[in-house]
Amino acid sequence: MGINAFDDIAGNYQFPGPASDGFSRSRTGVFSTVGFGRGAEYLTVVTGLNQSGTIVGYFAGVNTLTGFYWHPDGSSGQFVVTVDEQNNEIVSQETVAESINLDGFIAGWFRACNTPCTTTSVAGFVRSPQGVFALFYPSGTIVTSPGPGLPSADESLSAPHRLGINIKGTITGSLADVDGTQHGFSRDANGAITAFDPDPPHGRQTTATSINDDGIITGSYYNDANPQTPVGFLRFP
Repeated sequence: MGINAFDDIAGNYQFPGPASDGFSRSRTGVFSTVGFGRGAEYLTVVTGLNQSGTIVGYFAGVNTLTGFYWHPDGSSGQFVVTVDEQNNEIVSQETVAESINLDGFIAGWFRACNTPCTTTSVAGFVRSPQGVFALFYPSGTIVTSPGPGLPSADESLSAPHRLGINIKGTITGSLADVDGTQHGFSRDANGAITAFDPDPPHGRQTTATSINDDGIITGSYYNDANPQTPVGFLRFP
């Protein structure tokens, strides 16, 4: 899932059946297992790591997903997003950590359900190293599902993460309109969100997958002239 400047690697491996654990590997070849699963039926999925070797991801419980971080010294933490709607707190059903920058800020998404559960909403979050959450709601639905043709198991264990964050706190990801049209977006550290497509008006179904510390975003899109073959792109600030 990722490699940093010190050649630390983070990834996932699957057990027989649906369960999985994450791992880290140092440049000298030392492996560490990252596992929060509750039995053989539940996943632990690593989504990325930062330059200090801290890993983030999520694990599955009974009808829930919980975010986590794991430090190279073996210490770790778990967290879920709590939404305060008119002082009636709602705990998210799914909290998925997607990426972490060098300063320890974590970007991800969550799915919350009201009580009784008649509607759900998906939104993004930034979690500070002190555990403070900033939530954001882009105009459109944050893309969290597998890409076209990717089965969910392959998506969760090997596909690129859905949200990236750089050292400046800029986040990138993808969002979908009500008609299913997909766009990339960036969110700066002040909360301003900008949607984009690499080749308007001929580009469509844009998927942004990562951002570096210079603010360059990469991903793919489909062109109207060839809607079957994705085209890679770089987007400069």
